[in-house]
Amino acid sequence: MEDHNDKKIENLSANCKLEVSFNPKNKIIYVCPRKPQYFLVTSSKCCGEVRVKYTGCNFDCRTGQIIGDLGVYTVFDSGIVLYPYKNMCPGTIDTLTFKAKDDCTTYDFTVIFAYIPCECCKEKCCK
Repeated sequence: MEDHNDKKIENLSANCKLEVSFNPKNKIIYVCPRKPQYFLVTSSKCCGEVRVKYTGCNFDCRTGQIIGDLGVYTVFDSGIVLYPYKNMCPGTIDTLTFKAKDDCTTYDFTVIFAYIPCECCKEKCCK
């Protein structure tokens, strides 16, 4: 029997050229201490390369990096690299805002990073 209260969650996208997608089950990126992570941005080849620009606070002009509560972020045209700190407090989050642009489209988006220790376990230790 179908439950009509459950709405289908579609991927979020900005027209057919520049697409930003999120896993419909979870909108937070979980980070773990000392585990660098890379997040890729892609675009249709017909609209050229994607350029990602950070639009929030805590940007260090000398290094070109974003200093967050969870780690240090470096933004490249092709994506974002996070170098997490080795000591983080459980429940800490970083909310980063960006503008992605290719030759056809501009799209503003927010990425939320969180440190939840049980998400770092190989087995689900918080059930």
